[in-house]
Amino acid sequence: MKKNRLILAVLTVIAIVIATSMNTLILIAEDDAFTITIGDVDGKPGEDIEIPIIFKNVPKKGLLNCDFGLIYDPDVLEIKSIEAGEIIINPSGSFDTGIDEENKTILFLFSEDSGEGLESIFEDGVFAIINASIKSDVPSGKSSIEFDYLGGFVDIDFKKTVPSQTVEGKVEVVGGTTATPKGSSTVDPDTTPVTTPETTSTPVATVQPTPTPMDSENTHYAYLSGYPGGLFKPENNITRAEAAVIFAKLSGAAPDTVSNSNGIVFTDISESHWATWAIKYVASEELFSGYTDGTFMPDKVITRAEFATVVTKYLKKHSMIEEKTHDTSTLKDIEGHWAKENIQTLVGEGYIKGYPDDTFRPNASIKRAESVALINRALQRGPLYNATLDFVDVPTNHWAYRDIAEGVINHKYEIDENGNEVLLEKLEK
Repeated sequence: MKKNRLILAVLTVIAIVIATSMNTLILIAEDDAFTITIGDVDGKPGEDIEIPIIFKNVPKKGLLNCDFGLIYDPDVLEIKSIEAGEIIINPSGSFDTGIDEENKTILFLFSEDSGEGLESIFEDGVFAIINASIKSDVPSGKSSIEFDYLGGFVDIDFKKTVPSQTVEGKVEVVGGTTATPKGSSTVDPDTTPVTTPETTSTPVATVQPTPTPMDSENTHYAYLSGYPGGLFKPENNITRAEAAVIFAKLSGAAPDTVSNSNGIVFTDISESHWATWAIKYVASEELFSGYTDGTFMPDKVITRAEFATVVTKYLKKHSMIEEKTHDTSTLKDIEGHWAKENIQTLVGEGYIKGYPDDTFRPNASIKRAESVALINRALQRGPLYNATLDFVDVPTNHWAYRDIAEGVINHKYEIDENGNEVLLEKLEK
């Protein structure tokens, strides 16, 4: 392995010299050029973030090795770790990184480890993820992440450096202090926190009409979205706060249409929490409930039983399901479970299934891809055909590709002769 790396390193240097002399190392704004993109991410002081490094238009012959460096601001970010992305076949043998806080740089090295090109990079997607934490005392504003240098990007022929272009990224800090951040000339007024003076008068409850489901004939609206950097994270678990936002949106609610003064109080939800509006709304609609200690636990991963219960309540509230008894006696792990009836309802209607071993695993978590598929089945939406997703971590052959498209795209549709929902037009909202 060391011998292979030494040979590849020498070849890389030769390739750099050749490329530099021919002025072909970096090309400007070509749509079909190999592109390295640093994803844009936002977050609050003290939060952990993931910054993706994305490769696009990877040569068909594959990338045999590459190295490059990034510059970041250690006064804003603390780099926790760096992990290989899904396009790297053998991370332990081919991928290496280094963090130099003193020189404000992050170094990346990829060197195919098989010696025969079998573990080269052949696909577009996430090359690496920078796991970082935004420091707690930083001001609001943008902190750039720039390229320090580009080394060799060598294809499998060992003969040339692949022409490449770069897209630099940034971390936008929201809700920080009001001081002007280093390297920025202004503070974004939209992210500067506003303090509301306390009042001693008795608050008056705001009465608002209950929103209704937002979809209309031949039109479906998105009820969830992806993450910064072009990611959807289909295998991530979904939290209770995220689920609350989904069902609030499905009901037609929005931050500007829902009052936070509805008398709903959870001891662990502040008015500044990003999902407060949704949590209070779904609780007032009795779709969600808190725990006996007065908490909501917004960051707790929602279980399959909890999610099944919310879906069932939503369907009943909007008269989208009949009250009847379902026999799911083959599921051997729901007897005596508090959510048994709700699970039986969804399984009986065919909206969700158990596992091959005749279990439902009610206390297990549910993934984002699984949750969107369940919602679509229950609401008789999608899957959406003829739609294109831009998420780098959802390939076209992903089992939930069309379901995810159904959940994230505002669209008009028609039903074709095969009974499939087909995209007619994307809509803005």
